Amino acid sequence: NNGISVTSSVRLLASNTSIADSSSNDWELATNAEATSINVSFAWDGVTCDLTSRLVVRNYLTVRIVNQAHDPLKGADVTVTDNNYTVYATEHYSGTDPRTDHDGRIAPLLLTDRIYDGSNQATQNWTNASAWYDGNETTVEVNMSTSHVEEIVVKVSLEGIVFVDDDNAGDPQMNGSLEHPYDTIHRGIDNATDGDTVRVFAGLYEESIVVDREVTITGNGTETVIKADEDHDGILVDAANVTLRSLQINRSAGSATGVNVTNAGRNCTLVHLSIRGFPTGVRLSGARNITIRDLTVWNPITGIILTGVHHARITDSVLAGRDIDRSRTALDISDSDNVTVGNCSIDTFRSAILADNTSDIVVRDGGIKDVERSVYLTGSGEGLTVEHNTIDNATEGIYVGNTSAGARAVRIEGNDLSNITRWAILINGSTTVRVLWNNVSRADGVVVTSCNDTYVENNTIDNTTLGLRMDGIIGSRAANNTIRDVEDNGMEVLSSRPGIGGAPPF
Repeated sequence: NNGISVTSSVRLLASNTSIADSSSNDWELATNAEATSINVSFAWDGVTCDLTSRLVVRNYLTVRIVNQAHDPLKGADVTVTDNNYTVYATEHYSGTDPRTDHDGRIAPLLLTDRIYDGSNQATQNWTNASAWYDGNETTVEVNMSTSHVEEIVVKVSLEGIVFVDDDNAGDPQMNGSLEHPYDTIHRGIDNATDGDTVRVFAGLYEESIVVDREVTITGNGTETVIKADEDHDGILVDAANVTLRSLQINRSAGSATGVNVTNAGRNCTLVHLSIRGFPTGVRLSGARNITIRDLTVWNPITGIILTGVHHARITDSVLAGRDIDRSRTALDISDSDNVTVGNCSIDTFRSAILADNTSDIVVRDGGIKDVERSVYLTGSGEGLTVEHNTIDNATEGIYVGNTSAGARAVRIEGNDLSNITRWAILINGSTTVRVLWNNVSRADGVVVTSCNDTYVENNTIDNTTLGLRMDGIIGSRAANNTIRDVEDNGMEVLSSRPGIGGAPPF
């Protein structure tokens, strides 16, 4: 019969529904019925609406502004009108709404497509959208019969963009333009100058890449695949101010590293890369000011290696091993400083994060599971923070110490650790230690040994073998901890004393 039948009812809202195969009508409205349809799919002529009733059909519109290569234009001005009424306008169009974001989009708009007002025939609303960027403008009429993304192409200057498309092999007029792109990435780089963008379209590029100038290389995500030459790195970065964006890098036999950044690499960015099968996903050696974001490394022996790196941010990334016999370390950091690891997911490695002789390191908001060692911070670093991480199903949890020099300014705060075979948190031979607001369950508890100026406060330790052990501590305090369901001692204090000017006693 009818898909939706409304009689003598008002303010009915139907949303996010598909109506099909109705034997009579998709909509039937009678006797002063009023309804609104939002993002509902139904036949245009499948409506019966009597003289006293009304149906308003509305859908969502997302506008996306792109250039001729269909790359997003961030900061474009946009205006949208619905039946000549302005519903969205940015500054260029005398409005205050935000310009397009990094993906060339504005927030979705709910617009009226058509109205059945006392009739089986709809009155059409007309929607128009205009975009302005760098002195160029495009206006389009928008069909709002369905919720959708309307892509508007604004023709802009393509100066400084070198195009690459593997489908263009053999073109005698090949010059790197949009119409005649180069067929390999290395040709694109060879013909680029500092500051240019090498735009690589979808395809398979069987070549290893050397980046020896200050360029941005942008692909189509996993549709742009670089397959490294045998016995070569996927991409070698040997220049400053390089950005690699939206690429997939696959290994060939003998290839060692997916992306290798040398000590010439300063102010480099790796974003939205997928690296598969290399023994080492990313290697940074002596590089400075490095940003890694939205990186995925699949089945490496070592996911990321940082050696002698100054200032690096690794965020929103996934390091996924296959089994701990092959996948040894997700993130290996040594002799570096000012390293932030944020919101990263690590699973199925022998060791998740190893950092040795590294200062000012922050590991926060991450998820670690199915590993032997979770977070190991060793050496004489200063300013070591591990906060708000979730660690599950590990042999060992968070460890700081293992050196005669000792670490300084250690903060372990707000972490959730569960299903840890041995200790959840172990701090050894360190100074100025704060272990605060952590939740520990199904583990061996918290152990602090041979440390000075140590506070262990507001932690919850539940269903563990040992609760809290403090051994050989000078100037320390344990307060406001909740310890319950412990097999052994809830708290052990051994060979400890208050220190001069240190924390008060327990």
